[in-house]
Parts: sequence; C-alpha cells; structure tokens
Amino acid sequence: MGGVADAGQPAAATVRRTGPDDAERVAAFLRSVQPDNPKGDVATLRWQYWENPYGEVCSFVAESEDGRILSHCMAYPLVARYRGEPLPIAKGGDGATDADARRQGLGLKVARAAYRCAGEHGRPLTFATPNAESVRPVQRAGVDVIGRLPAYLLPLDAAWLAQRSGLPQGLAGPLGKLVFRPRRERAGEPIDLGDLDPDELDRLWESAVAAEDDRHRIVHDATWWRWRFTRPATDYRIYASRGSDGLTGLLAGVVREAFDAPVLHVVEILTPDVDTGAALVRAAVAERDAGVVAAAGIGLPGTLAAATLQRAGFRRIPERLQPRSVYLGFARNTPDQHDVSGEPWTLSWADFDHL
Repeated sequence: MGGVADAGQPAAATVRRTGPDDAERVAAFLRSVQPDNPKGDVATLRWQYWENPYGEVCSFVAESEDGRILSHCMAYPLVARYRGEPLPIAKGGDGATDADARRQGLGLKVARAAYRCAGEHGRPLTFATPNAESVRPVQRAGVDVIGRLPAYLLPLDAAWLAQRSGLPQGLAGPLGKLVFRPRRERAGEPIDLGDLDPDELDRLWESAVAAEDDRHRIVHDATWWRWRFTRPATDYRIYASRGSDGLTGLLAGVVREAFDAPVLHVVEILTPDVDTGAALVRAAVAERDAGVVAAAGIGLPGTLAAATLQRAGFRRIPERLQPRSVYLGFARNTPDQHDVSGEPWTLSWADFDHL
C-alpha cells in the first residue's frame, strides 16, 4: 500500500533495515501516515513481515538524526510458479513518507534498498500493486507497470444500484432485474480452514495450475492458505465444494467498505473449473450479511478468475467508476533478471495487502 516519495533534494537521514524489535515503531508510523493501512496494527505487521513461512522480509526506514522514522518501504517474501517451476519472489508495499519529509528522495532510497535486499536474498523479482497516487513514484523506483487491474461488480441491492447510478429511485424496481437472484442449485458450504486436509488442498492447487498452465502466479498451496487466511483482525469466510474425488474448489471472501457501503469482496477462488467457481461465488453471496449491497472481485483478462466472475453474473466496472484503481507492476531486483511485464500472469485480491 502507498507509494514512495517524489524525488528532490536528499534529506539528512539514515537508511537502515528494520527487524522484529522495530515492529511497534513501524506500525505506529504507518498508522500516522496511512490510517487505512492494515499494517498499522502491529499484530498484522508481525504476521506479514516476520511470521510468514517464506523467509526474511526486507523492511527499510529512513530515520532523522534524532531517530524519528521519515520514510518506509518493504518487500516481503513469497513463492511464484513461473514457467512451471518455483521462483522465490517478493511483494513490495507499505511505501510511506512523512508529510514533512516528502520530495526529498527518501521514498526512492528505501524502496530501492528493499528491492536490492530482496535480490540479495535470492528473489530476482518484486511485484507491486500501487494505487493511482503511488503509480508514478514506484515507476521511478524501478517498477515496470503493466496497467490497471480490472474489477468486477455484482449488485445485490436495487435501491443502492439506483442511487449509485444517479437515477431516480423510481427506477429501482426495473433495476432489480439486474440484481443477483440466488440459485437453488448453488454448491459450496462454509468451512473452517483448519479442518481441511493439507494434501487434499495441495492436490486442488495443482489441478488449478494445470488448468491454466500458460500463466505465472503466486503459489496458493496449503502452506499459503493456512498462512494467508489466518491474518489477525480479519474475518475471512471460507467456502468449499466437494465431488466424488474430494475437494473441487475453495473460495475466500471478506466484507469491507467500498462505494460507501458494505461490499462482499471475493478475495480468492481456487478451482480448475469455471462452473465450480461460479457456484462457490453464488454460495458466498447467498450467505452474505444483511446490509451487503454488492459483491466485487478482480480478474486479469483471459484468466479463469475473470471467466468465473462473469459466469457468476459479475460485470466489469468501467475504470472511471472504480473506487480504488489498482495497478500491477514488477521490479527487477537483480541485473540479470529479464523483464516479465509482458508475460501472462494471474492474480487475486489475496495477493494484495488491503484485504
């Protein structure tokens, strides 16, 4: 989340790597600069930085002479499936600079330090998901930005849809025809993630990869699921579908504010089959809390994720109407790493920090 600061005259500051003992200070800094950043919660920051199963986080701060944090950026470790093989990579984020220290080049320094550190730890790529405000600064830090990530929406409340569309309330009835209607044949039930057999989940992951083997992706196997969806202070709901041969699909969702109202975010869908994925989406939507006005998801063009959302009735949101524009890009952490920005990738909201 957030971006690096614009370049200008260097500030009198020291750049250093942080460790677990700095967690409280880094979380407090992020809270002050980015109130919506979930890593403002120290337990969430520790979970992502130092309690993940993939290695050491590269977290850097620029500090003033009196020890005050002025800027921060990090790259935490993950594993990708790239050209059919595991590839250690990093996810960049939490770029933030104090308002009084901006335009002094500090954001660039800490971002480049984080990317260089990731490369030194055997992670030749950092992928980044900047927002509209930070896309240009991260480009200056060395990120090749591919473009915006398409978002999809399924309205669930006719009155809300009429209001968001700027149309008279009298049209809420006709608009209701565009609103989701649960199907009786939906498949998928809420489950406790801890009840899943890791071997069964790994088999599902492999089958999902095989169905889309032309695309690179972050590894979403059993290790990843059991880490990613135990994030502190987050009320994820997990849905599973089963067939005669075992687990056929998994979905993770969470309700968060968007469009000034509660929206069910489809954070992750893991299945090799579009129909199974769409049925899981319908199950999650049918079980939604009262007051949820819509469901939303993301999917890169041509991916199973995009096809699944469309099969479930979602429609792509025009870019100008998206409440939060998110971009995708990659930084090459080592000189010998080639540019991957033109290659086929697939991502989900679970690969981001804000949900």
